[in-house]
Amino acid sequence: MLAHIVTDETFQHNVFDASFFGPIVVVLHAGENDPSATYVDDLAEAIGDHGLDYTLVSIDAEQNPQATAVFGIQIAPSTKGVLNGVLRAEITGPEPRAAIDAFLTALPLTQAEQALATNDEALLRAALAADPLEPTMTIALGRLLLDRGDTLEAHFVLMTVGHHPIGAGLFERSRVLSNPDSDPELAGCLAHYTTDLTASLDGMVALVDASDEQRLDTIRRIFIGIFAERPADDPLVLTYRQRLAATQF
Repeated sequence: MLAHIVTDETFQHNVFDASFFGPIVVVLHAGENDPSATYVDDLAEAIGDHGLDYTLVSIDAEQNPQATAVFGIQIAPSTKGVLNGVLRAEITGPEPRAAIDAFLTALPLTQAEQALATNDEALLRAALAADPLEPTMTIALGRLLLDRGDTLEAHFVLMTVGHHPIGAGLFERSRVLSNPDSDPELAGCLAHYTTDLTASLDGMVALVDASDEQRLDTIRRIFIGIFAERPADDPLVLTYRQRLAATQF
């Protein structure tokens, strides 16, 4: 296995952009005369032995200061593992084969990470089977079911995340939509949530001042969940925070 030579000019394309198509193993060495430059051969051998579909690249740290600065290299050789634009594993200095093997094993997405990255229902369910109370996976599966219209199953799935701001909002949506007769007006607003979010939020804002404490608490949880999912300066968050400030919210 040959390592691709990467420079400052090709770094973005051949490392970070390419990492969205598979793991990239980056070896940074201190020039062609650096004895540790041969460390790339050890990595190539390990990748081949494991039968991994990884891309191996080599960067001369002395000649490519921009790439070196991205990783903050201080010791050569330094080995970095990048996947989906994220640094996932690293080795500083030459290491024995056992450390290289551990590094290569740490690069791929875990089952849970892959489930979240793809939002694949089967993977989410498998991850939850392994860790039934994991909140991030529970919320992801609950949202998928809720958006698909499987409100009753979503309601049961989301029962364990009522303490979580985002989970609580999703749980309240599932509770109302799985039993719309419990609050037909609020259920009517939430029915349009996935197809016309603005209309759904406008409808809930209009209900606030006429709501009893139970409904008001439900609306609060839903809005808090929405706000928790978005940056504080998101236009939707700013708009509805301002509108809700003029109510008894």
